[in-house]
Amino acid sequence: KVRGSEAMGEMILPVDVTQPVVMLAGGIGITPFHAMIEQVVTMNTGHQVTVFSSNRHLADAPFHETLLRWSAQHPNISYVPTLTDEPPADWKGERGYITAEMVRRHVSDLAKPLFCLAGPQAMTKAMRDLLAELGISPVNMRQEEFSGY
Repeated sequence: KVRGSEAMGEMILPVDVTQPVVMLAGGIGITPFHAMIEQVVTMNTGHQVTVFSSNRHLADAPFHETLLRWSAQHPNISYVPTLTDEPPADWKGERGYITAEMVRRHVSDLAKPLFCLAGPQAMTKAMRDLLAELGISPVNMRQEEFSGY
């Protein structure tokens, strides 16, 4: 037997397509964002999306090639991959953990976006602290934690 229920949660694309979305993902936390970005791409919604994806190694980065392709093909999607361990010699992405300075470099107006966080518990806590440091109101934050990995 399989039991189902309606979709629940608050981490969805805003109805107002003029509100930018900034996604901060750690590891497999990219999974819900991949689905949201796929919706932007396939339905041509017009949402402006900046997605930060933090992984230890390039081999650990789920959907990396797809996100690179989508960001190259759609000017409203910006993909910011970052590797926390030693990246390959030809790496052109960011290095290290997602920082306030990194977010400032890639997001021009911090007052407008909806910020969505997904990843391990320690990462989402660090991102909440980072957003508080940047002066982002909790009203403009949504999160999903992935525990047990």
